Amino acid sequence: MIQLNTLLKSNQGSKAKILNQDNAMDANGFVYEILKNSIEKSASDIHIDLTLSKKGQAAFKIRYRVDGHCFDAGLFEDIPLYRGIINKLKLDAGLKIDERRLPQDGRISFRLNETIYNFRLSLMPCTIRNQQEEKVVLRQMADVNTCELDQLGILPIYTKSLTASIQLPHGFICVTGPTGSGKTTLLYALLKEIDRSQKNCITLEDPIEAEIPLVNQSQMFHRIGYDFEKALRVTLRQDPDIIMVGEMRDEETANKAFEAANTGHLVFSTLHTNTAASSITRLLQMKVPHYFISSSLKYVVAQRLIRKLCQNCSTPDPQTEVILNEIKKSFKSSHSKIKTIFQEASKSIEVLKSNETSCENCSRVGYKGRMAIMEVMKIEDEIKRIINFESGNEQAIQKAAINGGMLTIKQYGYLQVLKGLTSFEEVNNVIASH
Repeated sequence: MIQLNTLLKSNQGSKAKILNQDNAMDANGFVYEILKNSIEKSASDIHIDLTLSKKGQAAFKIRYRVDGHCFDAGLFEDIPLYRGIINKLKLDAGLKIDERRLPQDGRISFRLNETIYNFRLSLMPCTIRNQQEEKVVLRQMADVNTCELDQLGILPIYTKSLTASIQLPHGFICVTGPTGSGKTTLLYALLKEIDRSQKNCITLEDPIEAEIPLVNQSQMFHRIGYDFEKALRVTLRQDPDIIMVGEMRDEETANKAFEAANTGHLVFSTLHTNTAASSITRLLQMKVPHYFISSSLKYVVAQRLIRKLCQNCSTPDPQTEVILNEIKKSFKSSHSKIKTIFQEASKSIEVLKSNETSCENCSRVGYKGRMAIMEVMKIEDEIKRIINFESGNEQAIQKAAINGGMLTIKQYGYLQVLKGLTSFEEVNNVIASH
């Protein structure tokens, strides 16, 4: 069995070591090791990439994504071993072994120390040396036991808004952000806060990330025509109280979801936009009628994930005064409620920075784990007016939300900087990259 631990001495992307493998190497053992190491490293994704060795020979590389960043774990020159790994994964996921021309998606389970971990498997056709092969990505799926609203580290101002959103009798709650920003985790946390014994909760997902007790979860199968739009039609005949649509990908799904919200149901769904205000622009582009949006949309949550400083090795930032001045500027024109929150946070300042030199706890990266930063926009009268009479002007909506007391994503991140949970540089990098 291959011991990949020796290849994971650090997460700093050091030069991958080339190992010569015996063609008879056990693919089962290899798969066991990469899954085991991904769990021990708290990796969100495992990449099995085709590449070329220094000799120009076809090879494959193992990479782990830890806290949003990819790190090499080894380069292997044994293509027969690679094919054995692919076949092993396909068998476990119930996929077609002889199909290399089309993408395939599946799901596998893995037991380690009496705990079951679930991984989503994605295979994509890829060519190397004129040979048709496949690139593989495995993503560890959400652990429903960790999806608790009070354990996500959300600031009190937004915990109150999110709690209020799930108590609504009907309406639409939209969670937005890029892929891998924790949208599903937040939605699961909100569903778990609902009294599911008194409500009929139905989710439409692709894929189902984790099973939630007392929630009816339906998996989409696009190959046979069972998609979000068709599933929504069926769901409305299932006497639902609460509906979660995994993602609004097209006009038909978006319109059906808003129709459900307009007919007495509480609907949750996701979009891929950068800010809360831009989600309204996106909905209008998807031809959702403005009167549906203004009457049904209650809250929009926009979020990102940022890395948390390693609490073992972080050090005081020598630029603290400069950072404080920059943070203070971002709160200058805020609502009085937000200024009060900033003043309270400023009473116990702990501005820290990462230290990448010696700590084994974070593998000398300076960061360990991630958390969400977010903005929660409540759709109040002024925003409804802009939707109806100003064609959903994005800048006007953003201004109205801030004037109404919304804490922006950047301000939220800066409050976490003042608490010493992340660095000023990390917040700026994440906001700038989206």
